Amino acid sequence: MMDLVNEILNQIKLNKYDEQKFKLSYYLGRFQALNDKPDTIDESLNYLKNNLTQIISFDESAILPWLNYLYNLKDIKTLELKSLIGQLKVLYKTLKMN
Repeated sequence: MMDLVNEILNQIKLNKYDEQKFKLSYYLGRFQALNDKPDTIDESLNYLKNNLTQIISFDESAILPWLNYLYNLKDIKTLELKSLIGQLKVLYKTLKMN
């Protein structure tokens, strides 16, 4: 359903402030299903990069939510990295025992 909402947003013409708010909501909504669509993070970072000047022009009302999003991404990536390191340690110990 989130993808359908995103497609509709891409088709209607919103002012830039509303567009970036809806896009941010879409990317936040995709957090729970990142395994289903892992390119969402890259897509969101590209959107932010391409629209950063306009987002900054909206001051704190736009900057702070995007900053929060970036902190959430950092936390997710840190957890994924810790999980990967844990799995590698288990594999290393298993290989070392054999």
